[in-house]
Amino acid sequence: SNLILILDVSGSCKNASEMMLVFMHAMKEVFPGGCKTYAFTNRLYDISKFFDTDNPNETVKSVLDAIPRSGAYSNYEVPFRTFYNEHMSEVTGDSYIYFIGDARNNKNASGEDYVKAIARKAKKAFWLIAICRISSGVVGVPPFTSIVSGLAQYRQRNGHPCRKTTSRRPGPSNVPILS
Repeated sequence: SNLILILDVSGSCKNASEMMLVFMHAMKEVFPGGCKTYAFTNRLYDISKFFDTDNPNETVKSVLDAIPRSGAYSNYEVPFRTFYNEHMSEVTGDSYIYFIGDARNNKNASGEDYVKAIARKAKKAFWLIAICRISSGVVGVPPFTSIVSGLAQYRQRNGHPCRKTTSRRPGPSNVPILS
C-alpha cells in the first residue's frame, strides 16, 4: 500500500496543518509502498522532499516557510485539478488518500469532480476535517461527504490542541465533533 496526503495549509487550518505535518512525517516510516505529500492554499505543492529529514519540527518549519500563505486563501478546485492532471499516475488500487482541510473554499468551485475521480481510483479515500479556527461558523464539508470512505474532524477549543473524532459513515448530520 502507498499513502498520499493532500493538506490545506491556509490560515484557517494553521494549527491543524502543523499537527498534520508531524503526522505526515511519521507516516513515511509506516508505509513501505511510499508516502507522497502535498500541501496547498490556492495552488498545489509537492512537499515530499521536505520529509527527508529525521526531525519533524524542521519539516514543519520548512514546509510552512516554503509555501506562500500570507494573503492566499483556500481554493480547493485548483489544487485538486492540478493533482488530477499531474499526479494521478501515483494513485493506484493500493493507494490510501487523505484529504486534510476545513473545506471552506471562499466561494470558489469545490473541485468535487476531481476528488471523486481521485477517490474512485484509490483503494480508500478519507477526509480529515480541520476545524481549528472558524470565524464564520460555516464548514464546507457537504460536497465531499458522499465521496470519501470516512471523515474525521479536528477542532480546537479554548486554546487546547485539536483533538480527533471519527465517523464511519460520512454525512453532515453524523460527523461528530469532539469539543
